[in-house]
Amino acid sequence: MDVLALLVGQAGPHHFSASVRVSHRVYDQDKSHDFGMEYSRSEVEFDVADRCRGAVRDIESNYLVHEPPVVLHLGDSRDSEEVEGFSRDWRNILVWETNTAENYDVSLQGLGHPEFPTNVGFSARIPSRGWRVRVAPGAIVPRGTNRFRYSWSHTRVSKQMTA
Repeated sequence: MDVLALLVGQAGPHHFSASVRVSHRVYDQDKSHDFGMEYSRSEVEFDVADRCRGAVRDIESNYLVHEPPVVLHLGDSRDSEEVEGFSRDWRNILVWETNTAENYDVSLQGLGHPEFPTNVGFSARIPSRGWRVRVAPGAIVPRGTNRFRYSWSHTRVSKQMTA
């Protein structure tokens, strides 16, 4: 079952709209591929548009991802090359893996069209608090409509299937 919401608002010359879809699915995986686990996946998808007649320099969404001690960010090679332990480079997905019972992963992913990508990235790491992350369109239209799509998801192992 999905729940949908349409949000609208204005800030100065900017007219914003956001379509938000919340879904939860339970599905069985092929036993040969995922060791006979049943998974559930909760997802929140955002489709954001900013219509502006004035000049647009930048637009993005920002979040704080709280980091309990049992969560590990699954980075890429760029992260290990940086002094801070993470790269601020844009990418299309960020994934955190948990090691608590029945949890699998949490992800933030850009869902943009190949010609109009949506980027995700880190802006800071706050010790013992978590990560500051950001989402933005891959390219800014200086005048007109800027749009970006992304999703937050959480996958959970519901139970081990019996043979």
